[in-house]
Amino acid sequence: MATEIVLIKNGNTSVEEINSAYIRLKHLRVDTIYPKDHNTVTFNCYTNTGTDGLIDGINSIEFDSLEGVNPESPWNKILLMNRGVGGFKDRANQNIKILIMDTKLFPRNTSQNTILDFINAKGETTEVYEILEPETIATIKEQELPYMVMPTKWWTDEDTTTQTDYAHFFTAFNYRDLHEIFETFKADPTGLISKYGDTKQGVQKYIEDTFKGVVLPTGCGEFGIYYINNKESNQRLIQEWEDNVKCYFPQEWSIPNEEDMDADYISYDHEWRDISEQSRFIYADTQDEDTNNDTRADLYFRTWIHKE
Repeated sequence: MATEIVLIKNGNTSVEEINSAYIRLKHLRVDTIYPKDHNTVTFNCYTNTGTDGLIDGINSIEFDSLEGVNPESPWNKILLMNRGVGGFKDRANQNIKILIMDTKLFPRNTSQNTILDFINAKGETTEVYEILEPETIATIKEQELPYMVMPTKWWTDEDTTTQTDYAHFFTAFNYRDLHEIFETFKADPTGLISKYGDTKQGVQKYIEDTFKGVVLPTGCGEFGIYYINNKESNQRLIQEWEDNVKCYFPQEWSIPNEEDMDADYISYDHEWRDISEQSRFIYADTQDEDTNNDTRADLYFRTWIHKE
């Protein structure tokens, strides 16, 4: 098995953001936890804006946008679902998992299993018997359905124009299994961008509407969000955590320290708590990426999550 971790550099994403995301993953030792003959982990920068300044150890995969698609558009993510995307096809004889991670997603010390977890091939069910209903298992086999992993959202997006069930910042699938999503987009990129909007949320909504397969569930509250320099919105998250996540504890509590189970999602000015350890990934939402893309602008986040 191989895990290809992909960080996308286009638009206003800087080389430093790619390098920082890579360092966070190296800090978690995701490429050394398993023997390389069991799971070979590779780090990739998917870019059309150059690779000068990338840290050694990050492979460069350059792409050309489809006709009618802005080179800086988030829709270029869909190209990674094409069977012939550069680099991966050279190892087509392997079982390759593609994991697309946003550079503003901060994995924490208990996130490694989710990053490295095996995804069944289309139509196979060996790893999902315990989490899916028998009827679903039978349908997967009969229709040879593919799988995806996307974070289940327990929060309400600030931008209400495009609501999605899953978050855009972590997308995992097996190489070549989502080719139909690419082909559908390729047939009418201009029309689909107009319909869904030229945003990450729009791309996510398109994926959810087009995907014909099984979305594998992520853990209860496993993925979280934090609004940079917006304490009012973060206070709202505390209440949504109370309403939508804590109601499933203790059954869904996954951290050994049960003392923290009753803590708020975000603890300000506490002697040892910060953001609940139940969330193994925290996405830093800067809200206005055109004018503010700096996750270090918030002192609380910079101190307790960025940890630089």
